[in-house]
Amino acid sequence: MRATLLVAVVVLTGALALPIALLTQACAMLTLVTYTLVNLSLVALQRRDPTPEGRFRVPRWWPVLAALASGGLFAAGLWRLAA
Repeated sequence: MRATLLVAVVVLTGALALPIALLTQACAMLTLVTYTLVNLSLVALQRRDPTPEGRFRVPRWWPVLAALASGGLFAAGLWRLAA
């Protein structure tokens, strides 16, 4: 409960104090980081525990490609912010 309130206060403070352009950029960058981490987690799960037969399976190269793409977009966004 306290953690939720803390996050709510931080988000509300940021929304009121920061420009909207900065907030949208931060949201986009955090979304790319999230996608990268989810895809890397899928790679780790596939290596550790193969999917049983009869279940939905993703080719091994797909989450690697997706992690590289989202990580690359994140790096490009950082590069653009630094310039």
